[in-house]
Amino acid sequence: MLRRQIGRKFESLRKAAGLTMEQAAERLDRARATLHRIENGAEHVRFRQADVQQMLDLYGASDDDRELLLALTAATRENKNWWHDYIGAGLPRWFQLYIGLEAAASGIRQYEAELVPGLLQTRAYAEQVFKMPGGAIDADDDQEQHRAVQLRVERQTLLTRFSPPRLSVIINEAVLRRPVGNATIMAEQLHQIAKAAELPNATVQVLTFLPDCTRARWPEPSHSWSSPETPMAGRSSRPWHTSTPRPERSTSTSLTRRLPTTRSGLTWRVAL
Repeated sequence: MLRRQIGRKFESLRKAAGLTMEQAAERLDRARATLHRIENGAEHVRFRQADVQQMLDLYGASDDDRELLLALTAATRENKNWWHDYIGAGLPRWFQLYIGLEAAASGIRQYEAELVPGLLQTRAYAEQVFKMPGGAIDADDDQEQHRAVQLRVERQTLLTRFSPPRLSVIINEAVLRRPVGNATIMAEQLHQIAKAAELPNATVQVLTFLPDCTRARWPEPSHSWSSPETPMAGRSSRPWHTSTPRPERSTSTSLTRRLPTTRSGLTWRVAL
């Protein structure tokens, strides 16, 4: 997915510069087939920094596009997709695509009614989740559980990486009330959610049990990309924006939860 994003960006810059693929290949002294592989996100293309800079100079890339593409192409040189080592018998291969989309997304929107979203889970909370029977991971396979938990923890690093995605999460109040593990695990988990909400690129909201919640609006899990040519994935028939105009000012309330293992309470801002 990363290489596809790079390819689409290079294609967009080339067309904006008014160059055909043949013209660009001639000026770059490269084969047309090489440019074709780059723009189509071929897996085995090597992005040397000097070659990338030459393409950016030819296409007249802006400072922002230059910084973005230098960072993205550098990532392809550092390592292959880090999550490949975690894909085993207990983790379905389609999950590779999901993680790839997640890693390349510029925005992630999610609504959760049952459990804390994976990107916000603590290690202890995730361990309890993967021990539940009937899940994708065998509850009796400690090794697969450990790999699944470690994968979930490593996925969370995208929230604090360079150029992180915008995360918008709405959690049903039931998620906060539902005990997973013991009181200590839940207290740590609530603190983790509050900490994540302080990130400049994250928004965490709680859909409460308060009356008249019909005006609340929530998304299906989805990802978005900054490139207009990149197709949206994970979208459902229920859109993020409805036909009802959003009011200029929404009514807000505060929901206070006192943690069982601490004296201090957590205040959650709820958009209703």
